[in-house]
Order: sequence, then structure tokens, then C-alpha cells
Amino acid sequence: MSKQLKKYAFKPGQSGNPAGRPKGSRNKLAETFLADVYAEWEIGGKQAIKKMAKDRSADFCRMVASLMPKELKVNENPFADLSDSELQAFIDLCRVMAEGTAPEDEADAPGLPTDADNTARNLGEDPAILWRGSLRSS
Repeated sequence: MSKQLKKYAFKPGQSGNPAGRPKGSRNKLAETFLADVYAEWEIGGKQAIKKMAKDRSADFCRMVASLMPKELKVNENPFADLSDSELQAFIDLCRVMAEGTAPEDEADAPGLPTDADNTARNLGEDPAILWRGSLRSS
């Protein structure tokens, strides 16, 4: 920049329009515009969608696609964070729920509550302090 123009240049932090745009003026325009659009939508929006879907199906499909999220996160394996024993306990629990049967050996399913655990909970006691085999029915 030349020496002559340097004296006219804006200083750091200085605006070229000190009065500036009044706060909220742009927002008022947008709010008014959206209110007008919404008022018209309330009157004939549903009919416009039906007409567009019927008469201009390609444009309708494009419009619907433009409303879809650009990225869709899909967790391909929701069980990835489970340990082998947690996964086995979950599988056994699903079997119990589906078949209404308990696993052959409850030691194979460490995450499942035992009869003693359920009985202790019903009695209001901590199942951890009870001997697991004492309350089991044979």
C-alpha cells in the first residue's frame, strides 16, 4: 500500500461503518419471511406436496432426498465392546427369554441371576452374602 493511501486505511479494530447495520434488522426480515411462508404452508402445503408427488415425481424425489441427512451413522456391530463372557451371558439370557428355560449349567452364564439371587432380592437381602446353592430348588 502506498504512503498516500496508508493514512486512509482502517486501523486494526476500526469499522468502515461505525453506525453499522442495526442489530436484528436482518433477523427481522428472515423472521417475517418465514412467518409469511409458514402462513401459506398452513393454507395449502399438504395439497402442494400431493400435487408435486403426482405431477412432478422426479422433483418430488429430489426434494425428499435433499431433506435426508447427508451422513447416516450405522453401528455395524453393537456388541463390539462386550467381552466374551458378557456376550455369552447375553446369548444365554436371550435363550432364557425366548425358550423360558434356564441354561444347563448356570456357571456357564455368569451374568444371569440365579434362583438364590432372585429369592434374596424378594426377601430384601443382598444375594452376594448368601450361599448360592442353599436356596436353589432341586
